[in-house]
Amino acid sequence: YLNVPNPATAEVLATVPLSPVTEVDEAAHLALAAFPAWRRTPAAARIQYLFKLKQLMEENFEDLSRSITMENGKPLPQALGEVAMTVDHLLWYAEEGRRAYGRVVPNQAGESISRIRATSSSPPGSTMRPTARHCGCR
Repeated sequence: YLNVPNPATAEVLATVPLSPVTEVDEAAHLALAAFPAWRRTPAAARIQYLFKLKQLMEENFEDLSRSITMENGKPLPQALGEVAMTVDHLLWYAEEGRRAYGRVVPNQAGESISRIRATSSSPPGSTMRPTARHCGCR
């Protein structure tokens, strides 16, 4: 377990479990195994999860902002802005999901660069960012 301290007071705000590498590996394998079913899920259904998360963040806006301030030592106005920006990003990605039909995006750099950008209607799959603890660095 790991104590989460308030950087201003050193008071322990929470205690969180640390997962051993075997649990992280298992979670990654389970996510990979679940991906084919997720990939077949229509975009209209997938985006509902983003809309729900956005709704929950709006409902808990103040609490989330205070938690960021207590855990990271950020000024409250900055934490409020961070939560607001996250809510805005969730809305943008959810709405962009409505257009998950794939299309060619015009080249913004002009005709001198022969590069085509295209979108795909397929979700990218699970991603995982290992931390120093997972890499054996501490």
